[in-house]
Amino acid sequence: MHEDGIKLRIKRYYPSEDRSEHVFYEIPFVDGLTVLEGLWYIVNNIDGSLAFRYSCRGAVCGSCAMKINGVIDLACHTQISSLLPGVIDIEPLPYFTVIKDLVVDMDSFFGKYRSVRECFADAGPGMQDIRQSPHERTAIEKSVTCILCAACHSACPLTAMDPEYLGPAALTAVQRFAFDTRSKTAIEKLSSIEGMASFAGCMKISRCSKVCPRYIEPSEQIDQIRSTVSSLPSYPAIATTDTVCCFCSTGCGLSVETRAGAGLQLTTSTDYPVNKGRACPKGWDALIPLAAEDRAKTPYLRTEGGKLEAVGWDSALEIFTEKFKKIQAEHGAESLAFLSTGQITVEEMALLGSIAKFGMGIAHGDGNTRQCMATAAVAYKQSFGFDAPPYTYQDFEESDVLIFVGANPFISHPIMWERVCLNKKNPVTVVIDPRSTETAKAATRHYAVKPKTDASLFYCLANILIERNAVDDDFVSEHTTGFHEYKDFVKKYTLRHSTEETGLKNDEILSIAKMIQDGKNVSFWWTMGVNQSQTGVRTAQAIINLSLLTGNIGRPGTGPNSITGQCNAMGSRLFSNTTSLLGGHDFSNPTHRKKISAALRIDESLIPESSGMAYDEIVDGIAEGTIKGLWIIATNPLHSWIDSSRLVKLLDNLEFLVVQDMYLTTETTRAAHLLLPAAGWGEKEGTFINSERRIAHVAKVAEPPGEALPDFDIFKRVAKQWGCADLFKDWKEPENVFRTLTQLSVDTPCDISGIDGYEMLESRGGIQWPFAAGNSPEENERRLFEDGAFFRPDRRAKFYFEDTKPLPEPVDDEFPYHLLTGRGTIAQWHTQTKTAKSPGLKKIYPEKIYVEIHPDDGKNLGIVENEDIVVSSRRGRLTAQAHLVYDVREGEIFIPMHYRETNRLTFPAFDPYSHQPSYKTCAVNIAPAAKSLPEAIET
Repeated sequence: MHEDGIKLRIKRYYPSEDRSEHVFYEIPFVDGLTVLEGLWYIVNNIDGSLAFRYSCRGAVCGSCAMKINGVIDLACHTQISSLLPGVIDIEPLPYFTVIKDLVVDMDSFFGKYRSVRECFADAGPGMQDIRQSPHERTAIEKSVTCILCAACHSACPLTAMDPEYLGPAALTAVQRFAFDTRSKTAIEKLSSIEGMASFAGCMKISRCSKVCPRYIEPSEQIDQIRSTVSSLPSYPAIATTDTVCCFCSTGCGLSVETRAGAGLQLTTSTDYPVNKGRACPKGWDALIPLAAEDRAKTPYLRTEGGKLEAVGWDSALEIFTEKFKKIQAEHGAESLAFLSTGQITVEEMALLGSIAKFGMGIAHGDGNTRQCMATAAVAYKQSFGFDAPPYTYQDFEESDVLIFVGANPFISHPIMWERVCLNKKNPVTVVIDPRSTETAKAATRHYAVKPKTDASLFYCLANILIERNAVDDDFVSEHTTGFHEYKDFVKKYTLRHSTEETGLKNDEILSIAKMIQDGKNVSFWWTMGVNQSQTGVRTAQAIINLSLLTGNIGRPGTGPNSITGQCNAMGSRLFSNTTSLLGGHDFSNPTHRKKISAALRIDESLIPESSGMAYDEIVDGIAEGTIKGLWIIATNPLHSWIDSSRLVKLLDNLEFLVVQDMYLTTETTRAAHLLLPAAGWGEKEGTFINSERRIAHVAKVAEPPGEALPDFDIFKRVAKQWGCADLFKDWKEPENVFRTLTQLSVDTPCDISGIDGYEMLESRGGIQWPFAAGNSPEENERRLFEDGAFFRPDRRAKFYFEDTKPLPEPVDDEFPYHLLTGRGTIAQWHTQTKTAKSPGLKKIYPEKIYVEIHPDDGKNLGIVENEDIVVSSRRGRLTAQAHLVYDVREGEIFIPMHYRETNRLTFPAFDPYSHQPSYKTCAVNIAPAAKSLPEAIET
């Protein structure tokens, strides 16, 4: 199929002639070739003197979005092999002008490129180097320059003030090219440009280089350029405030700029140890959601006529407490619950959990972190004795073998993937996932297991490693317990057994075992593909067991490492007062209750002896009529909860629903009886804790709109109205809460008693827990278990294991396809409550909900590319655009989780230990929209 090459059909426009046409280009097949690399190959062959110079390190800039076979995707990570066989259609998008030049008007592009080609410092690698490992790509970055993304120009703060401004590293206003101005030829070129005086305004904040995915530095001769200008324009002074990002758990350092007290803009913190000056497109647009038109600016109350009408804060809080106290009096303490989030600060979580459970007597409270991180938390607690992710991000750069399980950091945690790319050891990167994700395409190896068969694979790998004497006997005997029982257990997970369960071949399983055995520093990384499963805890522990038996823990580049989801999910796990008492303490432990009561100076009798219901149990309580009042804070369960249509119907069982949110338009706020308007990230202060346990200060850089208040202030007002404010009178400000938390953390695994307030966090670039009083602040990258001592009573880690189980909803003749769900693109986040507010982000993800289908399944069903099809499960149905790709296997389809329709289909199965929903697979049917499907519950 590939001997004759690959055909790209590119839609070419001729603006001067007001016409367009499709032009065919043939390129050779190169394994792993991306669409963008293919376009560069065409450029090289039309002008043979142009060297191939594209070497993108991941979907960070987002500037190469285009329509590929009718679907908007990033050309940098879309592999041509996943689109074969057949002709591949490429169509540019009008809002990415540089890519449009490349694809649309090639003749013009060639002319521009020739005119500036001499300004590049180095010709870069040739076509023979088109497929480099991440380290190889990083190694040539300084010699490979511009990729024509124009990010530098759009990010320049002076460009925002003056669109005609030309910066030293942002010379894109005229020719839309960034230059490597370290080149002597480039400097000479710059010197001759008309309007040179505008360079004088450069404030040397280096934002242009920070956004550049090529790491092109601004000119080292800026001062020389400035000195040649006689008249210098005057620009307002810049003030910057450091903070951390509000999206994923990476915890990137950002700097927010203000000019004359207004005009907020955002850049990155070059010296922050997490991201080192990088940010993904979501981070760059983090301020935009604050200015959204649908912000809630005043409380709203639903009238008898069913409409939400504005009310004042006094009325809102009176009604809140009146309704909840009435429910409590009539139905008991068990009748109220709250659902919180991993999006608010640690201090707000602690205040909410304390006021609700200790002051208001609300029996049940949980967070949306139950949907993403409960499995990892329980797995760590059981195996290690505490919820303790052991790694630091430096381990991405220290491993020689990295195994990603059900994880797609290329788009879900792109800055973490950048850290992988910085690994100088030329590591082997392995992806274990049913779908060929973006990370799988960038990895060294991809093993496409059948859905939810990971545990069987890991038990088999353990059996093979034990048989090969690849066990670290000293570590196992000195630091673990339960190994001999585990050794006997895994004997039944033979190659034959696991190949039948996982769908992998013998040699594939043996190759994974050999990589683990031969690796000096092996690290395992997982996210939702493991956590969101009906057997997630035991699967996570099967990964932990592999680390333990090979001794790959406590050393650089090792560890069983769960990557967290939300920006403050780790804060929620430790300090929200939901599944555990503040600081990871146990509700059922009288010593712990006494310690917390002493730290908070409250009566011990106010602290319940049980954590209360988990999220799924609260939902069932609504169904059964035992939960009558619900308070939802900064989360959108009518979109995100599994089998969401059921929850929509259950809300009629509630007597009163209070929703506290930034926006008027989420699915959940629209259902509220009372809406409390909350400030967002950037409009309040506190702390977040990221995946590597780094605590960072979140700064306030803007005022909330209208009467919206920080969640912290809302909780304080609720406590006052309820009559329990005196219990928390010392918590006047967020930092008061933080200092209390540092005190009550003493003698716990997450001891942070050595952190002396927010100023210390800011000066240190965040601090990883534990950081007890007396700890040295010298080292800012620290991993756990370096001494082999764990947090269980015997100081040993324990092997946990259990027989594998079948899927909770297997396919059958009526619903013969597995539905896989997961992250869609780098520009989408969860329910898109915030990312959909950004015009820039909306441009780089698909315009409508889509479903990925294997081309052979599409052919058998008579489905063609871009056709609307119906996807149906036993719970609901949706209509989506068909996308025929080889990223999924026959019999499996994929729909991103970000669209509200997706969870109409998902099956409500839960892990028995973590209560985490199993979002990732269920049984569905598909057909062209014109054809009928089996009837499903109406939604």
